[in-house]
Amino acid sequence: MRIVTTRGRPALVFGLALALMLTGPGAAAVARAADQVKTDEGKFLIYMGETQIGTEEFRLDEKGAFSVVELSFMGTTSRAEVSLYGRPGAWTSYKLAAGPQTITAAIGEREVTVEVVGLKKTLTFDGPPTVVESNIFYHYQLMLDAYDRAAGGTQCQEVLIPSAMSSGEATIEIVGPVAEGTPIPLTEFRIVVTKVFGLTAFVDADGRMVELQFPAQQLRVVREDYDALARAHAQARKAESSAQGLPYTEEEFVVKNGDIELAGTLTIPAEGTGPYPAVFLNSGSGPQDRDGNTPPVFMTYMFRHMAERYASAGIAVMRYDERGVGKSTGSNEAALLSDLIGDVEALIAYLKAHPSIDRSRIVVLGHSEGGYIAPAVAAADPEIAGCIVIAGASTPLDQIMVEQVEYQASHEELDERSRALAASTMPMVKQLIQDAKDGKETSVVPSFNLDWLREHMIHDPIATIQKVRVPVLIIQGDKDLKVKPYHADVLGMALREAGNPDVTVVHLPMIGHEMMAWPYNNPDFDPHNPTKVPDEVYNTIGDWMVERLVTGR
Repeated sequence: MRIVTTRGRPALVFGLALALMLTGPGAAAVARAADQVKTDEGKFLIYMGETQIGTEEFRLDEKGAFSVVELSFMGTTSRAEVSLYGRPGAWTSYKLAAGPQTITAAIGEREVTVEVVGLKKTLTFDGPPTVVESNIFYHYQLMLDAYDRAAGGTQCQEVLIPSAMSSGEATIEIVGPVAEGTPIPLTEFRIVVTKVFGLTAFVDADGRMVELQFPAQQLRVVREDYDALARAHAQARKAESSAQGLPYTEEEFVVKNGDIELAGTLTIPAEGTGPYPAVFLNSGSGPQDRDGNTPPVFMTYMFRHMAERYASAGIAVMRYDERGVGKSTGSNEAALLSDLIGDVEALIAYLKAHPSIDRSRIVVLGHSEGGYIAPAVAAADPEIAGCIVIAGASTPLDQIMVEQVEYQASHEELDERSRALAASTMPMVKQLIQDAKDGKETSVVPSFNLDWLREHMIHDPIATIQKVRVPVLIIQGDKDLKVKPYHADVLGMALREAGNPDVTVVHLPMIGHEMMAWPYNNPDFDPHNPTKVPDEVYNTIGDWMVERLVTGR
């Protein structure tokens, strides 16, 4: 094992993606003395959000480190038995058995031979590597135990990733003691695997790792004996916070649109006197909830943060679960563009009739596919006071589908594998479009909604937005891989040519389609919080709305 110590934080560079690599904690209480190994045994509880999705039973003894992981997620259950034989710094072999699949590795001091599904590969290391594996959470304790606290700083360890048949590097940085917000004093560590996958580990006074946090997946892994303490402490803090009051209140609602029930949250300012101005939030394509998330793979909570921020500034915020998501009924997959527009119109009608809302000061905001919908609603409703388009396209969806694949397949900042993967989808994309044009009911992707695509293909974003006569804000990330940055300028120019005098186009550098920080060559990208939406996004929207809805121009 090679350990290199540097002072300060490492450069944060986005590299190889470890597809949802929920890598695991390492060996627990391992003594430093060469002739002594402490034992450890227990269970981790695995949470995604507030839902427990699995457990890991672990054991460390004189033979090695052993884990049994059971996961139940989105209707699928899995079980993996993992054995790491030998001692920390001198492992001899590895075996993972998960159903019919077996992964093995013969581990030497500088060479490791891995076998996966009949494939064999030998990897070379400078010294004995640390093992990390997808969905195994006990290996990180081993990694933490190898950290030299006396030296401090950022330390590097070579890692073996058996299932990927690859090697890499992990950086471990001690952040310091954590007393506030925890039931017992802890020490915080930050770990980055292969320069991209960030996680936070919390260790108690005995050196036991009691909690791991994986922000990208909203995943938490907690020792069973610590979990009850943490939950009781969190409830006490929540009660204390509630007693202090918030600058807004929240109402749950259900709005009917035909046979569909749309559920959501209306966040209303608590200060001042109503009726209040309001903004309606509409998300992009795919099943997204009222917080702006597509659980479990895409979790930014952008809409929840908007509700909290803007309601605190005097603007009510309406957000909802799309059809078939959360508490809303219906099918998201079967919905047409016209259905989605109808849902928004029904929700805004409810918002207008609410006694706390000023119906003459309502702004409609749309992100991505919502960038098609928001202008359509604003153009058809003379009472709408403003329109915000985030990452919206100026051409129909079928053209965007081809353009984004071509863009991703040639983008110089993406690695060769990512470009090749994008290029490989082009035949499927073109077939979907052709089948939609031909009026077919099914295509190469059986569950793909061709009627939804057909409606998008005849929707003219330019003609639609030119009918919008109210103030318009257009926001575009300049690192958007799905809607190229020029679309924002085309939309803005179309509005001005149509005679709209209040058009604002804002390009945000180092921001992608989902309004998250661009991960490549960006010193501001944080692998420990990769889904964070930067403040400049919220501030751009908030300042524009306050000027037009609260203070007046």
